[in-house]
Amino acid sequence: MPLTGTYERAIDQQLRVAIPKAMRQEFCRQEGNDGLNRLFLTPGFDGVLNAYCPSVFETLGRVRTSAASGAAALRKFARLFYAQAYPAEWDGQGRIRIPERLAAFADLRDAVVLVGVNDHIELWAPEKWHQFMRSEVEEFDRLGAEFFGES
Repeated sequence: MPLTGTYERAIDQQLRVAIPKAMRQEFCRQEGNDGLNRLFLTPGFDGVLNAYCPSVFETLGRVRTSAASGAAALRKFARLFYAQAYPAEWDGQGRIRIPERLAAFADLRDAVVLVGVNDHIELWAPEKWHQFMRSEVEEFDRLGAEFFGES
């Protein structure tokens, strides 16, 4: 099953955020492991953070590393991407800690919007998410046709 849904959550003073149970369960299902309690946080596009289960993160690495071996720009991106990636484990309450540098990258302070995007979760600053929704919702039909390969 793809990761789906939109959840608003508070961020506490230790930069911890609770990952919704449905999302944690889907991460575990993707791994084929009911005991999974880890994900990888990375910088994403548009100033958001991405959270990947270990197997998806590993697959990204395999595909991207082989492509990056010959292109200088791809090697630079790989360095920037992996240097900032962070393995995060959730605690007994389903919370993960966001490193300060990644929280600053995504402008996360006291709240976050978690968005399920197929094989990963995006972590958005609430203001950015609401602005994105206001500016892009009218494009839904056109973007959907493009996404699904329809004319």
